[in-house]
Amino acid sequence: MMRGGELSVWPVAPNVNLQERIGTVVLERGRSTIGGIDMQISSTNTESHTKLIVGQLDRRPGAVFDLIRDEQRTSIQIDGSYSVIPHGPVLENPLPTVTGMLPAWLIAGYSFSTYAPDGSVTTVPQTYADFATATADDIARPGTIGNNLTDDETVHAISGGGPIPLDGHTLTVGSGGISSAEIGGGTLQPGQYAGGELIFIGGNTISADIIDNGGPTSVIFTRGRSSISGNNTYSGTTYVVGTYGDLLQVNSPNALPTNADLQISGPAQLWLNDIPGAGTYRLGDVYVRDGGWFTAACCDPNSTDAVIANSIHLESGRLSVPLSGDFTVEKTTEGTVNMNYGSPKFRG
Repeated sequence: MMRGGELSVWPVAPNVNLQERIGTVVLERGRSTIGGIDMQISSTNTESHTKLIVGQLDRRPGAVFDLIRDEQRTSIQIDGSYSVIPHGPVLENPLPTVTGMLPAWLIAGYSFSTYAPDGSVTTVPQTYADFATATADDIARPGTIGNNLTDDETVHAISGGGPIPLDGHTLTVGSGGISSAEIGGGTLQPGQYAGGELIFIGGNTISADIIDNGGPTSVIFTRGRSSISGNNTYSGTTYVVGTYGDLLQVNSPNALPTNADLQISGPAQLWLNDIPGAGTYRLGDVYVRDGGWFTAACCDPNSTDAVIANSIHLESGRLSVPLSGDFTVEKTTEGTVNMNYGSPKFRG
Protein backbone atom coordinates (compact mmCIF):
# COMPACT_ATOMS: atom_id res chain seq x y z
CA MET A 1 0.00 0.00 0.00
CA MET A 2 1.44 3.35 -1.06
CA ARG A 3 0.69 6.77 0.40
CA GLY A 4 3.21 8.65 -1.68
CA GLY A 5 6.88 7.75 -1.84
CA GLU A 6 8.78 5.60 -4.33
CA LEU A 7 8.95 1.92 -5.21
CA SER A 8 11.89 1.17 -7.51
CA VAL A 9 14.24 -1.60 -8.63
CA TRP A 10 17.94 -0.78 -9.06
CA PRO A 11 20.73 -2.87 -10.63
CA VAL A 12 22.68 -5.04 -8.20
CA ALA A 13 25.95 -5.24 -10.18
CA PRO A 14 27.44 -4.37 -13.60
CA ASN A 15 26.33 -6.60 -16.46
CA VAL A 16 23.65 -8.19 -14.28
CA ASN A 17 20.02 -7.92 -15.35
CA LEU A 18 17.37 -8.03 -12.67
CA GLN A 19 13.66 -8.77 -12.92
CA GLU A 20 11.32 -8.41 -9.95
CA ARG A 21 7.63 -9.15 -9.70
CA ILE A 22 5.37 -7.87 -6.97
CA GLY A 23 1.71 -8.66 -6.50
CA THR A 24 -0.93 -6.04 -5.89
CA VAL A 25 0.11 -2.43 -5.38
CA VAL A 26 -2.57 -0.28 -3.79
CA LEU A 27 -2.31 3.46 -4.37
CA GLU A 28 -4.18 4.63 -1.29
CA ARG A 29 -3.44 8.35 -1.49
CA GLY A 30 -0.83 10.91 -2.45
CA ARG A 31 1.45 10.79 -5.47
CA SER A 32 3.54 7.63 -5.72
CA THR A 33 6.35 6.79 -8.14
CA ILE A 34 6.95 3.23 -9.34
CA GLY A 35 9.45 1.77 -11.81
CA GLY A 36 12.91 0.45 -12.56
CA ILE A 37 16.38 1.84 -13.19
CA ASP A 38 18.80 0.79 -15.92
CA MET A 39 22.47 1.67 -15.58
CA GLN A 40 25.20 2.30 -18.14
CA ILE A 41 28.84 2.44 -16.99
CA SER A 42 30.86 4.32 -19.57
CA SER A 43 34.28 3.53 -18.08
CA THR A 44 33.79 -0.22 -18.57
CA ASN A 45 31.23 -0.10 -21.40
CA THR A 46 28.83 -2.27 -19.41
CA GLU A 47 25.09 -2.11 -18.88
CA SER A 48 22.63 -3.39 -16.31
CA HIS A 49 18.91 -3.59 -16.92
CA THR A 50 15.96 -4.00 -14.59
CA LYS A 51 12.34 -4.90 -15.10
CA LEU A 52 9.63 -4.35 -12.51
CA ILE A 53 6.39 -6.28 -13.04
CA VAL A 54 3.32 -5.21 -11.07
CA GLY A 55 0.71 -7.95 -10.83
CA GLN A 56 -2.20 -5.63 -10.11
CA LEU A 57 -2.41 -1.86 -9.73
CA ASP A 58 -5.35 -0.77 -7.57
CA ARG A 59 -6.09 2.86 -6.95
CA ARG A 60 -8.20 4.71 -4.41
CA PRO A 61 -9.93 7.97 -5.36
CA GLY A 62 -7.56 10.93 -5.38
CA ALA A 63 -4.33 8.91 -5.62
CA VAL A 64 -1.83 9.60 -8.42
CA PHE A 65 0.75 7.31 -10.08
CA ASP A 66 3.86 9.08 -11.43
CA LEU A 67 6.54 7.58 -13.66
CA ILE A 68 9.71 7.08 -11.69
CA ARG A 69 12.09 10.02 -11.42
CA ASP A 70 12.16 11.32 -14.98
CA GLU A 71 9.19 11.46 -17.29
CA GLN A 72 11.32 11.75 -20.44
CA ARG A 73 13.32 8.56 -19.79
CA THR A 74 16.55 10.50 -20.28
CA SER A 75 19.87 9.64 -18.67
CA ILE A 76 20.96 11.09 -15.36
CA GLN A 77 24.75 11.30 -15.07
CA ILE A 78 26.45 10.23 -11.84
CA ASP A 79 30.14 11.11 -11.27
CA GLY A 80 30.75 11.28 -15.02
CA SER A 81 30.97 7.48 -15.26
CA TYR A 82 27.45 6.23 -14.71
CA SER A 83 24.16 6.95 -16.40
CA VAL A 84 20.91 5.85 -14.80
CA ILE A 85 17.88 5.54 -17.05
CA PRO A 86 14.49 5.42 -15.32
CA HIS A 87 11.57 3.56 -16.84
CA GLY A 88 8.07 2.59 -15.83
CA PRO A 89 6.81 -0.80 -14.64
CA VAL A 90 5.08 -3.49 -16.68
CA LEU A 91 1.47 -4.00 -15.59
CA GLU A 92 0.64 -7.69 -15.65
CA ASN A 93 -3.05 -6.81 -15.77
CA PRO A 94 -2.90 -3.84 -18.14
CA LEU A 95 -5.19 -0.89 -17.66
CA PRO A 96 -7.08 0.15 -20.78
CA THR A 97 -6.03 3.05 -22.96
CA VAL A 98 -8.37 5.45 -24.71
CA THR A 99 -7.05 6.99 -27.92
CA GLY A 100 -3.63 5.68 -26.88
CA MET A 101 -3.59 7.28 -23.43
CA LEU A 102 -3.79 5.61 -20.03
CA PRO A 103 -6.14 7.06 -17.38
CA ALA A 104 -5.14 10.61 -16.48
CA TRP A 105 -4.18 9.68 -12.91
CA LEU A 106 -1.17 7.78 -14.36
CA ILE A 107 0.97 10.81 -15.03
CA ALA A 108 4.46 11.10 -16.46
CA GLY A 109 5.88 14.15 -14.77
CA TYR A 110 4.04 17.03 -16.42
CA SER A 111 2.59 14.84 -19.15
CA PHE A 112 0.41 11.75 -19.53
CA SER A 113 1.27 8.09 -20.03
CA THR A 114 0.84 5.16 -22.40
CA TYR A 115 2.55 1.80 -23.06
CA ALA A 116 5.99 1.34 -24.60
CA PRO A 117 6.53 -1.51 -27.12
CA ASP A 118 7.90 -3.70 -24.29
CA GLY A 119 4.68 -3.20 -22.31
CA SER A 120 6.08 -0.83 -19.72
CA VAL A 121 4.39 2.42 -18.81
CA THR A 122 5.96 5.39 -20.55
CA THR A 123 5.29 8.99 -21.57
CA VAL A 124 2.79 9.65 -24.35
CA PRO A 125 4.43 10.82 -27.61
CA GLN A 126 5.05 14.55 -27.53
CA THR A 127 2.80 15.20 -30.51
CA TYR A 128 -0.37 17.12 -29.82
CA ALA A 129 -3.33 18.33 -31.82
CA ASP A 130 -3.79 22.06 -32.22
CA PHE A 131 -6.53 23.13 -29.82
CA ALA A 132 -8.37 25.07 -32.51
CA THR A 133 -8.99 21.89 -34.53
CA ALA A 134 -8.80 19.21 -31.81
CA THR A 135 -11.50 16.57 -31.42
CA ALA A 136 -12.73 14.45 -28.54
CA ASP A 137 -9.99 11.91 -29.39
CA ASP A 138 -7.07 14.35 -29.13
CA ILE A 139 -4.59 15.52 -26.54
CA ALA A 140 -4.79 19.20 -27.39
CA ARG A 141 -2.18 21.93 -27.06
CA PRO A 142 -3.48 25.50 -27.38
CA GLY A 143 -1.57 27.98 -29.48
CA THR A 144 -0.45 31.29 -28.05
CA ILE A 145 -3.64 32.98 -29.36
CA GLY A 146 -6.87 32.03 -31.10
CA ASN A 147 -8.15 29.47 -28.60
CA ASN A 148 -11.51 31.13 -27.90
CA LEU A 149 -14.44 28.72 -27.85
CA THR A 150 -17.30 29.55 -30.18
CA ASP A 151 -19.38 26.62 -28.95
CA ASP A 152 -19.21 23.88 -26.32
CA GLU A 153 -16.21 21.65 -27.02
CA THR A 154 -14.74 18.29 -25.98
CA VAL A 155 -11.08 17.22 -26.09
CA HIS A 156 -9.50 14.14 -24.55
CA ALA A 157 -6.79 16.00 -22.58
CA ILE A 158 -4.96 19.34 -22.53
CA SER A 159 -1.20 19.75 -22.39
CA GLY A 160 0.41 23.17 -22.04
CA GLY A 161 0.14 26.03 -24.49
CA GLY A 162 -1.57 29.40 -24.41
CA PRO A 163 -4.70 30.60 -22.59
CA ILE A 164 -8.13 29.14 -23.37
CA PRO A 165 -10.93 31.74 -23.12
CA LEU A 166 -14.18 29.79 -22.96
CA ASP A 167 -16.34 32.83 -23.80
CA GLY A 168 -19.29 31.50 -21.84
CA HIS A 169 -19.13 27.96 -23.23
CA THR A 170 -18.43 24.57 -21.62
CA LEU A 171 -15.17 22.71 -22.13
CA THR A 172 -15.36 18.97 -21.48
CA VAL A 173 -12.10 17.07 -20.94
CA GLY A 174 -12.79 13.45 -21.78
CA SER A 175 -10.00 11.92 -19.69
CA GLY A 176 -10.02 14.67 -17.08
CA GLY A 177 -6.29 15.29 -17.66
CA ILE A 178 -5.16 18.94 -17.76
CA SER A 179 -1.49 19.96 -17.70
CA SER A 180 -0.08 23.49 -17.40
CA ALA A 181 -3.20 25.22 -18.70
CA GLU A 182 -4.85 28.61 -18.34
CA ILE A 183 -8.64 28.31 -18.64
CA GLY A 184 -11.32 30.87 -17.84
CA GLY A 185 -14.55 32.54 -18.85
CA GLY A 186 -16.94 29.57 -18.87
CA THR A 187 -17.48 26.14 -17.34
CA LEU A 188 -15.16 23.14 -17.13
CA GLN A 189 -16.15 19.52 -16.56
CA PRO A 190 -14.76 15.96 -16.84
CA GLY A 191 -15.88 13.68 -19.66
CA GLN A 192 -16.90 10.07 -20.07
CA TYR A 193 -13.46 8.49 -19.47
CA ALA A 194 -12.50 10.61 -16.45
CA GLY A 195 -14.25 8.66 -13.71
CA GLY A 196 -15.69 11.92 -12.40
CA GLU A 197 -12.26 13.52 -11.87
CA LEU A 198 -10.36 16.49 -13.23
CA ILE A 199 -6.63 15.99 -12.69
CA PHE A 200 -4.48 19.13 -12.87
CA ILE A 201 -0.72 18.61 -13.20
CA GLY A 202 1.94 21.26 -13.55
CA GLY A 203 1.20 24.96 -13.15
CA ASN A 204 -2.46 25.69 -13.94
CA THR A 205 -4.42 28.93 -13.70
CA ILE A 206 -8.10 28.05 -13.58
CA SER A 207 -10.76 30.76 -13.36
CA ALA A 208 -13.42 28.76 -15.18
CA ASP A 209 -16.27 27.39 -13.10
CA ILE A 210 -15.77 23.67 -12.40
CA ILE A 211 -19.06 21.78 -12.41
CA ASP A 212 -20.48 18.28 -12.02
CA ASN A 213 -21.24 16.23 -15.11
CA GLY A 214 -23.89 13.59 -14.47
CA GLY A 215 -22.42 12.85 -11.04
CA PRO A 216 -20.06 14.38 -8.48
CA THR A 217 -16.84 15.84 -9.87
CA SER A 218 -13.65 15.63 -7.79
CA VAL A 219 -10.53 17.65 -8.58
CA ILE A 220 -6.90 16.67 -8.01
CA PHE A 221 -3.95 19.05 -8.05
CA THR A 222 -0.39 17.69 -8.16
CA ARG A 223 3.15 18.28 -9.42
CA GLY A 224 3.30 22.05 -9.57
CA ARG A 225 1.81 25.34 -8.42
CA SER A 226 -1.78 25.95 -9.52
CA SER A 227 -4.40 28.56 -8.70
CA ILE A 228 -8.20 28.51 -8.81
CA SER A 229 -10.59 31.43 -8.61
CA GLY A 230 -13.83 30.36 -10.29
CA ASN A 231 -17.33 30.08 -8.87
CA ASN A 232 -17.03 26.33 -8.46
CA THR A 233 -20.02 24.12 -7.73
CA TYR A 234 -18.56 20.61 -8.10
CA SER A 235 -19.75 18.31 -5.33
CA GLY A 236 -16.85 15.85 -5.06
CA THR A 237 -13.62 16.09 -3.08
CA THR A 238 -10.72 18.49 -3.63
CA TYR A 239 -7.36 16.65 -3.41
CA VAL A 240 -3.99 18.38 -3.14
CA VAL A 241 -1.27 15.72 -3.34
CA GLY A 242 2.47 15.65 -3.92
CA THR A 243 5.56 16.92 -2.18
CA TYR A 244 7.41 20.14 -1.34
CA GLY A 245 6.73 22.82 -3.94
CA ASP A 246 3.36 21.40 -4.97
CA LEU A 247 0.78 24.04 -4.09
CA LEU A 248 -2.81 24.99 -4.77
CA GLN A 249 -3.50 28.70 -4.34
CA VAL A 250 -7.18 29.45 -3.68
CA ASN A 251 -8.09 33.02 -4.57
CA SER A 252 -11.68 33.26 -3.30
CA PRO A 253 -14.10 31.35 -1.05
CA ASN A 254 -16.25 30.51 -4.07
CA ALA A 255 -13.32 28.56 -5.55
CA LEU A 256 -13.79 25.86 -2.90
CA PRO A 257 -17.41 24.70 -3.16
CA THR A 258 -19.60 25.08 -0.09
CA ASN A 259 -19.51 21.96 2.11
CA ALA A 260 -17.18 20.09 -0.26
CA ASP A 261 -14.59 17.77 1.30
CA LEU A 262 -10.87 18.55 1.18
CA GLN A 263 -7.88 16.21 1.44
CA ILE A 264 -4.29 17.48 1.59
CA SER A 265 -1.44 14.97 1.61
CA GLY A 266 2.07 15.23 0.64
CA PRO A 267 3.80 17.62 1.99
CA ALA A 268 1.76 19.40 -0.69
CA GLN A 269 0.15 22.69 0.34
CA LEU A 270 -3.22 24.38 -0.02
CA TRP A 271 -2.99 28.13 0.52
CA LEU A 272 -5.92 30.50 1.01
CA ASN A 273 -4.45 33.51 -0.75
CA ASP A 274 -7.19 36.11 -0.32
CA ILE A 275 -7.47 36.37 3.46
CA PRO A 276 -8.02 39.09 4.70
CA GLY A 277 -11.10 40.45 2.98
CA ALA A 278 -12.42 37.19 1.58
CA GLY A 279 -15.22 36.24 3.90
CA THR A 280 -15.90 32.73 5.15
CA TYR A 281 -14.83 29.42 3.66
CA ARG A 282 -17.48 26.79 4.43
CA LEU A 283 -16.05 23.31 3.96
CA GLY A 284 -17.11 19.72 4.56
CA ASP A 285 -14.70 17.19 6.08
CA VAL A 286 -11.05 18.26 5.89
CA TYR A 287 -8.11 15.81 6.13
CA VAL A 288 -4.47 16.86 6.53
CA ARG A 289 -2.10 13.89 6.19
CA ASP A 290 1.45 12.83 5.41
CA GLY A 291 2.94 16.25 6.08
CA GLY A 292 0.36 18.25 4.13
CA TRP A 293 -0.06 21.98 4.73
CA PHE A 294 -3.37 23.86 5.01
CA THR A 295 -2.36 27.51 5.29
CA ALA A 296 -3.59 31.05 4.74
CA ALA A 297 -2.09 34.43 3.97
CA CYS A 298 -1.43 36.43 7.11
CA CYS A 299 -4.40 38.37 8.39
CA ASP A 300 -6.02 39.73 11.53
CA PRO A 301 -7.21 36.71 13.54
CA ASN A 302 -10.02 38.87 14.98
CA SER A 303 -11.53 39.53 11.56
CA THR A 304 -14.56 37.69 10.22
CA ASP A 305 -12.45 35.93 7.58
CA ALA A 306 -12.24 32.31 8.63
CA VAL A 307 -12.71 28.64 7.82
CA ILE A 308 -15.81 26.81 9.02
CA ALA A 309 -15.79 23.06 8.42
CA ASN A 310 -17.94 20.08 9.22
CA SER A 311 -14.82 18.53 10.78
CA ILE A 312 -11.03 18.68 10.50
CA HIS A 313 -8.96 15.50 10.85
CA LEU A 314 -5.22 15.90 11.41
CA GLU A 315 -2.59 13.18 11.10
CA SER A 316 0.64 15.06 10.36
CA GLY A 317 1.45 18.39 8.76
CA ARG A 318 0.48 22.00 9.35
CA LEU A 319 -2.83 23.74 10.03
CA SER A 320 -2.37 27.50 9.80
CA VAL A 321 -5.77 28.98 8.97
CA PRO A 322 -8.18 31.00 11.14
CA LEU A 323 -11.07 28.84 12.34
CA SER A 324 -14.55 29.93 13.36
CA GLY A 325 -17.66 28.20 14.65
CA ASP A 326 -18.27 25.03 16.62
CA PHE A 327 -16.96 21.82 15.04
CA THR A 328 -14.51 19.03 15.81
CA VAL A 329 -10.77 19.26 15.17
CA GLU A 330 -9.35 15.76 15.72
CA LYS A 331 -5.72 14.65 15.89
CA THR A 332 -5.16 10.97 15.10
CA THR A 333 -2.23 8.59 14.40
CA GLU A 334 1.45 9.18 15.00
CA GLY A 335 3.07 12.30 13.61
CA THR A 336 3.20 15.97 14.49
CA VAL A 337 0.80 18.74 13.51
CA ASN A 338 1.89 22.37 13.77
CA MET A 339 -0.99 24.75 14.56
CA ASN A 340 0.21 28.33 14.74
CA TYR A 341 -2.74 30.53 13.83
CA GLY A 342 -4.88 32.29 16.42
CA SER A 343 -8.60 31.49 16.15
CA PRO A 344 -10.43 33.42 18.89
CA LYS A 345 -13.80 32.83 17.21
CA PHE A 346 -13.40 29.04 17.22
CA ARG A 347 -15.60 27.31 19.81
CA GLY A 348 -14.97 23.64 19.01
